[in-house]
Amino acid sequence: MFLSLLSAALIGQGFVSSCGYLTKPYPGAVLPTLVITGLLTFAGLVENMVENSLGLKRIQRIRAYYHRRFAGEQDFFVDAGPVGATHG
Repeated sequence: MFLSLLSAALIGQGFVSSCGYLTKPYPGAVLPTLVITGLLTFAGLVENMVENSLGLKRIQRIRAYYHRRFAGEQDFFVDAGPVGATHG
């Protein structure tokens, strides 16, 4: 959505640039909208990233539980380990 808004603003700037009396008021009207939309988009992306990392930690916890529970039978969870541990 932000990229669509930015593209529309740049196309509008191209149309307005031919009119001398609109070149100053146009950015004053469009830039606040772009800044607010950009900040809200960034906040949404950060929130999404935090939710994804929390979900990944929960998945790793479940996998570690099943790895401990069925450790000797099958090797389905060979890369599962304690939450926060690095494998490498």
